[in-house]
Amino acid sequence: MNTDALRELRKMVTAGAFPGDIFGSSFGPNIAILTPYEAFSGSLDAAKALHEALLPGWGWHCGVYGARVWEYPGDEWHPERRSDVEMPENPARAWLLAILTALIAKECQ
Repeated sequence: MNTDALRELRKMVTAGAFPGDIFGSSFGPNIAILTPYEAFSGSLDAAKALHEALLPGWGWHCGVYGARVWEYPGDEWHPERRSDVEMPENPARAWLLAILTALIAKECQ
């Protein structure tokens, strides 16, 4: 995955813009452009599907104030491998941003 592209996408989503076909076909048939767009637009189901496809085995929480994703390396939880995004007006978009932040962190390890 291209970290620069992920960073640009995160910047655009944070600003409230969705750039079009950002994932292409590199993730196979499970991730269509519709899923990230639906998450951007407020679909929690789409955000969950995206999370499960891109961060399998990672924990998540999405609530009234935003979203959090975290990695479970083995049997331990490491708080430094966690992404929190506050966005009460759109928790699904917060979840999308948390996913993007986690993907960027994974690529930079």
